[in-house]
Amino acid sequence: MGSCSVIFTCLVILFVTNSALAQNTIQDYLAVHNAARARVRVAPMRWDANLATYALNYANKIKGRCLFQHSNGPYGENLAMGTTLTGRQAVNLWVEERKDYNYRTNMCSGTCGHYTQVVWRKSVRLGCARVRCNNGSWGDLTMVFRQVEEIKKKTSKNRIWCYKILAHGSSRVLVNIFTEL
Repeated sequence: MGSCSVIFTCLVILFVTNSALAQNTIQDYLAVHNAARARVRVAPMRWDANLATYALNYANKIKGRCLFQHSNGPYGENLAMGTTLTGRQAVNLWVEERKDYNYRTNMCSGTCGHYTQVVWRKSVRLGCARVRCNNGSWGDLTMVFRQVEEIKKKTSKNRIWCYKILAHGSSRVLVNIFTEL
């Protein structure tokens, strides 16, 4: 292989790596959520460093076995996996579920629970983290946590925790967490 081919190959690898990294920034996660929310006239989400810390702590806890499991914590969550799935792509998969949602009846004709959580009016904060799994067969683990605005109530019986799995069987995980009061 000539030196030009080696340089070209290195540049392609660098471009692909940087493109994937560029789709996993705070702004990328927020942009996809907020674009979907804007389409249905819902206020944008904002970044929450505490949720990002929660995501990082949980991701670090399970990265040894690269488990694809919910945190069972105080936030709802959606999960997605994919060998090359970026955060932006995972959120777009959830947003694509809008085709199965009927606004008039507030019902799903298929799977749309991930979409409804992306655009849920009370979901207002977002945090995420990425770690490399220790188990080489699983690749990267990405966690995204989403929470609704805290509303003070006299009882917590109205609290609902939602846990939904988007996809299995590949090496990247995206967890979107939310709570509803």
